[in-house]
This record gives sequence, structure tokens and C-alpha cells, in this order.
Amino acid sequence: MTDVESLRESIEQYETQ
Repeated sequence: MTDVESLRESIEQYETQ
């Protein structure tokens, strides 16, 4: 997994809250 994908996943989790 690239850093971009990790960051993207973190953003999606943040927006879900």
C-alpha cells in the first residue's frame, strides 16, 4: 500500500464520523 492510499483511507474514515 502506498502512502497516498493510506492517507486516502484515513480521510475516508474521518469523513465517516
